[in-house]
Amino acid sequence: MVYLPFPATNPPPPSVMDIWFDRPPKSIKFRARIRHREVFALVHSGAERNFINQVLAMALGLSAAPVEPFRVRTANGEELVCRIQYKRVMMNIQGFEVSTTLYALPIIEDVILGVQWLQELGPVTCDWNLRTMKFQSGDKEHLLRGLP
Repeated sequence: MVYLPFPATNPPPPSVMDIWFDRPPKSIKFRARIRHREVFALVHSGAERNFINQVLAMALGLSAAPVEPFRVRTANGEELVCRIQYKRVMMNIQGFEVSTTLYALPIIEDVILGVQWLQELGPVTCDWNLRTMKFQSGDKEHLLRGLP
């Protein structure tokens, strides 16, 4: 996903729910937990930011904050508009605790973790065939194994 400048005079495009029919290339999906609820987090190196399904965010009772609207172009060419962010959302992925900012969109995935999240981790080794990610956090090495 790429984000585009959003002129305030343009109305937002309609919601689009079918971003991907299957897992996109350069992605790994993990089971994760937000507020003790299991969610699925798609790590996608083609997404510039981190996103959360807007209905899920409301169901989780996350604290919303407005954001300067920006457009997001999906893999199928549709454009969505983001107006809400959730700061310092705590997620647990296979024992790895992380706090990150998520932007709300009408997406089919629960959570999409993009380059924004990958940069927060620092150097990451991904094996796209085995669907694994290895990185260092503090003095501990983490190996996350994605879903088949």
